[in-house]
Amino acid sequence: MFPRASEFRGDFFFPDSYTRQRRCAISKRFTSTDKYKNKFFRSLPGPYKLLWDYLYHDCDHAGVWIVNFDIAQMYLGKDMIVDEETALKLFNKNKQRIFPVKNGDKWFILPFFENQYGGLNPENRVHASVIKTLNQENIESFKGLVSTSQGAKDKYKDKEKDKEEEKNKGNIQLKEIFDYWNEQKIITHRCFTVQMKGKINAQLKLYTAEEIRDAIKTYADIIKGPEFYFNYKWTLVDFFSRGFDKFTDVDSARANYRISKTGVKGKQPVNPSFKKAKVEMKPEE
Repeated sequence: MFPRASEFRGDFFFPDSYTRQRRCAISKRFTSTDKYKNKFFRSLPGPYKLLWDYLYHDCDHAGVWIVNFDIAQMYLGKDMIVDEETALKLFNKNKQRIFPVKNGDKWFILPFFENQYGGLNPENRVHASVIKTLNQENIESFKGLVSTSQGAKDKYKDKEKDKEEEKNKGNIQLKEIFDYWNEQKIITHRCFTVQMKGKINAQLKLYTAEEIRDAIKTYADIIKGPEFYFNYKWTLVDFFSRGFDKFTDVDSARANYRISKTGVKGKQPVNPSFKKAKVEMKPEE
């Protein structure tokens, strides 16, 4: 009797019972976007980087992996040779990350647990299932690391509180920049719209709030100063979309928009990006 097509994975054959087991175990997992910046992960040889990633996907929801290097090798591929002894040595270098349990038949992967849950809240249905699994596996030694006490609840609440405070801090910063824009009386806005917040927030990822205020001040001084020929007034949204980068360098901006001693407007720009701003300049009446 020939095996069904679903029992083949690449060049390898998997028993029907194993195929059904894996089909029922499919789940989604969180992953860190900074994983490849992590010193521990970067130091791993290529095959063991792949194995570490495989463990995160193949362990159960409590971070417990049934040790089976034959199956792991099949999934990793023939050119990614790994072995259990080397894996434990590399994964537990400088810090224990893998805890063998059940006489080494299973591994408890602590970083997976920390990455997925941080702390456990017994009132959470998913967390309660994790606690049950850990108890069934008799992972008593790690109860201090995977605390299910009130301390874990408090830690979760503190984390949420920190997130809320960070969000409020960001909103205050956005409002301060908006108010500073209006103080310059370029074009005054009554409402602080979502679009405005998005434009300011995008620049806050590249510049500090102080640098943004300096660029706004430079722009305001130039369009109001008689010694400068540029007098085009943008809205806040247009300024951050089209003009912001032209005013981040105070000296360059002033040099590019200053009327020359001969009274000629349109001095050769110091920075080619200023050409666009010249085109947008209002014509004299």
